[in-house]
Amino acid sequence: MQLVLGGRAVDVGVIAWRAATILPAAVAAALAIYLAALALLNGRLPPGCGEGSGCGDVLTSTWSRLLGVPVSLPAVGMYGAVAVLTILSLWLPIARRLLALCSACILGSVAWFVILQAFVLHAFCVYCMIDHSFGALAAIVALVGCVREEGRIPWGYVAIGLVLTGLMVAAQALQPHAPYRLKLPTGNDFDFRRHDGRYVGLQDGVFQLRIEDEPMIGDPEAERSLVLMVDYACLHCRRLHQIAGELQDRHPERLVVTVLPTPNSAGCNTNITSTPEGFEESCELARCSLAVFFAA
Repeated sequence: MQLVLGGRAVDVGVIAWRAATILPAAVAAALAIYLAALALLNGRLPPGCGEGSGCGDVLTSTWSRLLGVPVSLPAVGMYGAVAVLTILSLWLPIARRLLALCSACILGSVAWFVILQAFVLHAFCVYCMIDHSFGALAAIVALVGCVREEGRIPWGYVAIGLVLTGLMVAAQALQPHAPYRLKLPTGNDFDFRRHDGRYVGLQDGVFQLRIEDEPMIGDPEAERSLVLMVDYACLHCRRLHQIAGELQDRHPERLVVTVLPTPNSAGCNTNITSTPEGFEESCELARCSLAVFFAA
C-alpha cells in the first residue's frame, strides 16, 4: 500500500517506522523538558522523588549535570533532532545518515547513564529510566529504518555518534565532583542513611554533614545519632561530652555520637561578636583537637 506525500507515492512501511520513531522521541523530549525545567527554575524534585530516594540521589548528584548544565537539557535537543530528521529523511538522504548519527549518540548515552546509576551512584531514577527507555526505543527504530532504506549500516555516521558520546562521558568524568550535598528546604532537621554514609541536617536543615567525615564515637549504623556542638573551654560542654560518652558505652548499638568543635570565640567563630572570659584559647583548642583527629 502506498500514500501520496508532496506529489510522490510513499510506501506505508516508510511512514510506519517514522511514526514509530517520532512518537517515543516526543515523549522522551517532553519528559526531558520537564526534568530540565525543574533543575533550572527551582531545583525541585519531581513528585514521588523525595530526598534520600534513589531518584533524589541521582537527580541531585553532580553527575546529573554536564559543565553546570542539566544533562536533560542536551537530551531535549537530541530527541528533537531525531524527530525533525525523521521527517526530513523522507526527502533528504543526508537526513537519514544524520539520524543514524543521533541514534548512535542516544544509545551510547543511555548505556552510559544506566551504568552510571548502577555502578557509581548505586541508585536509580524512575523518571530517568522512563526517559531512557523511550529515547532508546526511538533510536533503535530510527536506526533500523535508516539501515533498511540505505541498504547498509552508515558506519561512519554511527562512529561519529559514539565518539560524541565518548566526549560527553569524558567531560563528565573529568569535571569536579563535589561531595554529596542535599538540597532540602530549610525548616527540617534530618538524619538518614545513604549507600555512601549517614547524613545529618542541623539548624533546620541549613547545616548538613556526613557524620563519617567528622569526629565520631560509635557505629554510624546505630539507631540514633547525637551531634554535640562543643567548646573545649566550656565546663558544661566537657560534662555533656562525658555524659554522652557514658550513654554511648551503655547502648553502643543504639547511639552514635558526633563531636563538632564549636569555639565560643570571636577569633574563629563569626557568630560570636565578643569572646567571653575564659574562652580566649577556644580556637586553638579546637584546631589542635581537629589536627589530632585528621592525623589519626
